[in-house]
Amino acid sequence: MSITRTTARLLVGVLAAAVGMVGVVLGAATPASAHGQFVSSDPAKDSTVSMPLATIVLYFTEKPTSNAFFSVTAPSGARVDRLWSHGSPRHLDTPVHEYYHNADGNWETRRYDTAFSALVPIAYWPEAGVYKVSFVSVATDGEPVRGEFTFTYNGAVSPAPADFRPQKNEPDPNLLAVVKTDQPTAPPSAGPEQAAEAGEDSGPGVWVVLVPVALALIVATVIFLFWRFRPDAARSILVSRFGGKYAPPPPPRKPLPSLKELQDKLPGIKRR
Repeated sequence: MSITRTTARLLVGVLAAAVGMVGVVLGAATPASAHGQFVSSDPAKDSTVSMPLATIVLYFTEKPTSNAFFSVTAPSGARVDRLWSHGSPRHLDTPVHEYYHNADGNWETRRYDTAFSALVPIAYWPEAGVYKVSFVSVATDGEPVRGEFTFTYNGAVSPAPADFRPQKNEPDPNLLAVVKTDQPTAPPSAGPEQAAEAGEDSGPGVWVVLVPVALALIVATVIFLFWRFRPDAARSILVSRFGGKYAPPPPPRKPLPSLKELQDKLPGIKRR
């Protein structure tokens, strides 16, 4: 017993939409990194810069340590940054949720609404191409803060100022000693944002409720479409599941002919 092409298309569409719904719901349980991590930058990662910027700004969920390491290198590998400094914090429109390692050894999820900035002045722009920004710091809970990103510069080039002296290519040894210690690794992922915003509640995330509801809606939709477009097959399956034997409904019975119709078909019948 085959399913019509229209029915098949509808079923495929419903299943595709359902898979997307479940993916979005599960996506609410976004991973969280360790504490004090990189949030954003100006210019942004993988962006294109057309004007020679005087300063690059990096934002973190915690104020970088005073001996944190920052570097900006041109496509040729030359350092173009001057000594960095702390900048003004800014409010985060979208809060960031991160793990914090407590002194008792337990991890907890915290919400951060403020980003702390590091200002990295740029001495000159020697060439167009891909520039790399690197950073190394350590959070107050001992977790290392390190990373890098790139952006493309296609603006005007400029020579190095006479007073420019490139920064050291290696972080402070004391900083490296802290970062390289065997610190506990943060859990692989945090709970859903809703749970993090609720504080330290350990109840199930919202997806535990939404996923079964979504699956129930999927099943109900498929059953409805199958019953709508294949009613005989649906009745047969339903009856067989309850131990019965399905018999298709008999064709509708034609009404008995009237006396006049019989007389017209059989002229030999006398009229009264």
